[in-house]
Amino acid sequence: MPLPPKVSIILPNLNSYPFISERIETILHQTLAEWECIVIDGYSNDGSWELLTEVASKDTRFHLYQFPPKGPYDAWNKGIDKSTGEYIYIATSDDTMVSQCIEQMVSALDKHQVCDIAHCNLRVIDEQGEASSLLDWDDVPIYFDGLIQTNQSNIRYAPYDGLVHCAEGGVYMSITQLLIRKRLFEKIGLFLTNYGSIADFEWTMRASLLYHTIHIPKYLATWRIHPKQATSFASLQTIEHQRRICKLIDIAFAKALQINPNTLKGIDINKFRVGKQLGVLENDWRKAKTKRAKILVLLEWYKKNSYLVKLFIKRMIKKDYKPIHPIQYIKQQISFYHLEHNVTIVE
Repeated sequence: MPLPPKVSIILPNLNSYPFISERIETILHQTLAEWECIVIDGYSNDGSWELLTEVASKDTRFHLYQFPPKGPYDAWNKGIDKSTGEYIYIATSDDTMVSQCIEQMVSALDKHQVCDIAHCNLRVIDEQGEASSLLDWDDVPIYFDGLIQTNQSNIRYAPYDGLVHCAEGGVYMSITQLLIRKRLFEKIGLFLTNYGSIADFEWTMRASLLYHTIHIPKYLATWRIHPKQATSFASLQTIEHQRRICKLIDIAFAKALQINPNTLKGIDINKFRVGKQLGVLENDWRKAKTKRAKILVLLEWYKKNSYLVKLFIKRMIKKDYKPIHPIQYIKQQISFYHLEHNVTIVE
């Protein structure tokens, strides 16, 4: 009886014909050959399903399934359920990776058994596969300001990465940066399916509040920004996006504490919530036109985070209207709780 593959590559597809050939090539060219590719297709009608069928007829490592489309996270979850490998890699259909990607991340997790997530550097590309003019990953504040070290191999022990999620929209910009032990899904559950195209933020926060990450300082994966992708780049800047992120932060904290009540022992999570919540509260306050409406805003937010409202009122009394920078604020909290010791440089 053949041994199970080392890695299960989950390839979701829904009419991704313009990019699917390149994605398949990056899978076939991996230097580690002990993988299976679980394709979850949403009844594509653009020719991509036929292309995948042809590939699978030539390479038995590809396993194809079709289901009615219910969003990307439903497809990811179905793929994980059908996987048999020790590790999970989610190969979004419009992105790519270098040929050593899987091998180097597997090597890191094999070497550092204490970790359940491997995280690599990322290149952001455009529709043609060139460097994106919209975003350079090296300029993302959460990395540039030193909360996450990307130029050295390091282990970030929980709950470090989970708490840093409260700073700037997440530690892991793309799921393609991650290789995940399958047992982690068995421990903490699968992806939420009712939060549109950003539910991976909650899962990665939940996971990294509880389990450790090894960082690989190499550019092994890409994230493609293009007009047809699920996540609209422009929408990430809106207050409604920030509001949804605040909700996902609350869900991640609640789920992590349900799984392990001691994971955040001695840490006031309301102080970390402030990093994202303050901007949304200030927006709600400004939109309220009457004194009564403003009081109702504060009362509603007080139910969610009393510390936040007290801080807001204190700032109003002092007429301190200077915005709180989320990165700098979270860095202060990391320092206050001495969590910088949760990051260890390794070889």
